[in-house]
Amino acid sequence: MSTSRSPIPALFLAAALAASGLSPAALASEIGEEGDDMAVRGRMVAPGRAVLSAQVSAPIRSVTRRVGETFKRGDTLVAFDCRRIEAQVAAARAVVAATETTLASVRRMHSLKSVGEADVELAEAELRKARAELLMHNVDAGFCTVAAPFDGRVVARMVAPHESVAAGSELLAIVDEGDMEVEVLVPSTWLRFITVGLPFTLAMDATGLRYSAEVTRLGGEIDPVSQSVQVFGRLTPSEDGILTGMSGRVTFDHQKARP
Repeated sequence: MSTSRSPIPALFLAAALAASGLSPAALASEIGEEGDDMAVRGRMVAPGRAVLSAQVSAPIRSVTRRVGETFKRGDTLVAFDCRRIEAQVAAARAVVAATETTLASVRRMHSLKSVGEADVELAEAELRKARAELLMHNVDAGFCTVAAPFDGRVVARMVAPHESVAAGSELLAIVDEGDMEVEVLVPSTWLRFITVGLPFTLAMDATGLRYSAEVTRLGGEIDPVSQSVQVFGRLTPSEDGILTGMSGRVTFDHQKARP
């Protein structure tokens, strides 16, 4: 004989799931179906997301990926026309070479007592300044290409080749699809049953398939308004063709839940 569970108030669940963007209609269709009071909506989330921005002001030479295309860590995603910056680097190198020559000359003159110690210190300061300016231009040159920080996919593209952008302009939005997670928002009272390792199933709307999964971690805090908490899991085994943002019905395994 199975142990009965007290029903969870509809308003309580509505508040909890509203925090995840579900409407009351979606709540009614997902909770209580076939007497199952441990089913909610879940969605696939990426372990990382980033909006890449320009670090230099320059025309764009190329954008190597379109929306939906994948990339590997280290791949060049955006390249700038940096001829102006390259010229600045060359000019800064010439200034460094000139100040080094000047310093050597002043030191020889100082050894001959032709100039004072202050002249040497001034020449040394000029060399430090020239080297700092060269370093600054070399840093700018390092931003002439934007490399992928992780394996992932482009989800938004804000620029196109031949456009001129200012430093700080957004270029691409990317997501890390290496180890996607299932994110679920549940009433905090469910923490009496849900633990790390608890199996559950995800019926994905987009694919029409059911996937096995397990809880990997629990959220760090309970929302004081909705009295809900995040639960994260992973598909077991991982599946190809799953995209960030896909969602579906998550059903926890009652029989394996903590009593």
